Amino acid sequence: MGDLEGQASFGGHWFRLESVVEYVGGGQDIVLCRSESGELRFGDASVSQQVADAPVTQASSLDEKVDLILSLFRGRSDVYAQAFEGRSTKAGKLSYWPPCSQRWNRDVCPRVKNPKARCAECDHPSYEPLTREKVKAHCLGRRDARGGIQAIGIYVVDGDQCHFLVADFDGSGWQDAAAAYRDACRAHGLSPAVERSRSGNGAHVWVFFATSTSAVLARRVGEGLLSEARDACAAVSFRSYDRLFPLQDSVADGSLGSLIALPLQGEAVR
Repeated sequence: MGDLEGQASFGGHWFRLESVVEYVGGGQDIVLCRSESGELRFGDASVSQQVADAPVTQASSLDEKVDLILSLFRGRSDVYAQAFEGRSTKAGKLSYWPPCSQRWNRDVCPRVKNPKARCAECDHPSYEPLTREKVKAHCLGRRDARGGIQAIGIYVVDGDQCHFLVADFDGSGWQDAAAAYRDACRAHGLSPAVERSRSGNGAHVWVFFATSTSAVLARRVGEGLLSEARDACAAVSFRSYDRLFPLQDSVADGSLGSLIALPLQGEAVR
């Protein structure tokens, strides 16, 4: 019997790898896992190998977790969106704007004359790139010096390429619809990540690509998975299905396209 470090997932719940028991009959060794409440689970040696190869666990450093987030949730790196709790927004709702050094510059910023103007209408944008420190602040959920929330949105499409596909479910029945879509993904060997939305009344189901992928192809994959989920679960209502990200097949020069909130914002997690 040997001690282990790491975690394994059973039925969507995480268990700590505790030990390996040698199989006397010469078969595969047995891995013993324990939950925080003391519940036990057993698996074969392949479970320990999966965890040994995993880049990040709960015990990993914040820097290692940020590296993993940046490798998975890859939007445009030259621009990102910062969340604001505006007076005009509903309670708990956030608005997002890209940080720009030209913001409110009377000579160039179109929002000086028209607060409803879009940043894409500006001829002289100077956007700030997404940095590791910004992602750290997002994950820690700290407030800035003015008490403002530090939450990030990422722009999904770069030209005509993207790095992930997201199905968005909101409102009544989202649990069953998101689960049906998740199962359709798994049926094709995909490993979707289900994120409960900030409101608590919906979910994003993420599928990550190993390399940049055509946004057109990504959307076709998402539409096919949705169709299969509906066919496989005729009793499930998909009224909660809202949309797929990426929303666009491509984004023209000067435009930003759609954004999606970066998950794991510390304040929302708490």
